[in-house]
Amino acid sequence: MELPQHQLNSKKPNTAEVCRDLFLFILFTGLRRREASTLMWDNIDFKDHSLTIEDTKNHEPHSLPLTPFLLEVLERRKSKSPYIFQGTTLDKPLNDPKKQLDKVRKISGVYFNLHDLRRTFITIAESLDINTYALKQLLNHKDQRDVTGGYIITDMERLRKPMNKITDCILKQIK
Repeated sequence: MELPQHQLNSKKPNTAEVCRDLFLFILFTGLRRREASTLMWDNIDFKDHSLTIEDTKNHEPHSLPLTPFLLEVLERRKSKSPYIFQGTTLDKPLNDPKKQLDKVRKISGVYFNLHDLRRTFITIAESLDINTYALKQLLNHKDQRDVTGGYIITDMERLRKPMNKITDCILKQIK
């Protein structure tokens, strides 16, 4: 994806800001850490407001709708790096956010890891009575024993409503 010149940020990224946005992205998408941290601009479709990850844990491409909140996060991240969550050099993604995670733990007094953000996304979705099959699609979960799920085709627009519902719930809690 080619970004307009006026939207490019060529200076070295602020690691704390990159980590903040990575943590938020995981919380608001339910993505796995590696899937989120290695996201590239080529994975984002700004026209369709969606993202697609080809290299996933279950080896199945994974597409998600992007909410207005996630689009704001992406807008902050625009840079010359091919990676959304840029590491200390342009050509590498953020590798290990441990120092920033430790700072958040110390300030908040809450011990958590990045996978807990994914679990929180799942817990919130379940509490909102998000359809099980929609939630599986959002998380890219596959269950070979679930024959019915294999027949259900869920398009991007059907996933947009649950994503917005989850986002709205999280935003309400943090305001």
